[in-house]
Amino acid sequence: MEQQESWSSFVCHAWMTDTARLVVCTDQGEILVCENSGEFYAFVEQVKQGVKCIVPFTRGFVVGWSTGLFTCYERYDDPQTTQSYYRRFKEISTFLEQPYQLTNFPISSMALTSTEDQIFFITENN
Repeated sequence: MEQQESWSSFVCHAWMTDTARLVVCTDQGEILVCENSGEFYAFVEQVKQGVKCIVPFTRGFVVGWSTGLFTCYERYDDPQTTQSYYRRFKEISTFLEQPYQLTNFPISSMALTSTEDQIFFITENN
């Protein structure tokens, strides 16, 4: 029986300002957290859609997906283990209602205002 190896490519990353950790996303929908030395720290989750971009904010990060969704993750400090994790707390779709169809456009880029109260994004169809 042949063994298949599955390789992922890194598509985007962001440095967390509060912990100096690196969040890395792959083309397979994996979100990983690494120490600033590059050492693996935690696995956030794997979703069956492609990650397109990521932007950090004070309490976490926002991921833009190939399906036109963007998901917000916030840091949670577990008082029992004293470790921090990132958990999903909000998901928003960018679909546009066209006559006779709902259309999702992949998010290609995002930017967050300095006050973190607005997010701007660009879709692949502009």
